[in-house]
Amino acid sequence: MSSTTPSLSESDFGQSRETPSTITLPVPIIPPSITTIALAAKLELPPIPSHHYYITYNDVLFILPYNYNVGPSTDFYLITRGKRIGVVAQWEKASQFVDGVCGAVFRRVSSLIVGWQLMEGTIDAGQAAYL
Repeated sequence: MSSTTPSLSESDFGQSRETPSTITLPVPIIPPSITTIALAAKLELPPIPSHHYYITYNDVLFILPYNYNVGPSTDFYLITRGKRIGVVAQWEKASQFVDGVCGAVFRRVSSLIVGWQLMEGTIDAGQAAYL
């Protein structure tokens, strides 16, 4: 008996197949798992910004923006120590996780991919932390 795995399309995640021409990054859209959402609730983390999602790397939970929220003029901020960690699109959304947080570490990065790679490197080095 053979089994096949059904393929998923963008429409399975509520995104239209038509995407703006400004998207050039190959960032996957990964719906958060029930386990990831439960972990975030257990940690009592503040809500994530709109158009962002949870992802885990080496058992560390962080956030990334959905790729359809990315345009050529989007600014990205890498937060490695703060109320929430990850890559956030737009300072208005990122500032709530670092303003007034003693020991917060963050910086502007040139792209989502660069921020993602730096986040994984920070996790590998054991330097990422929720404050």
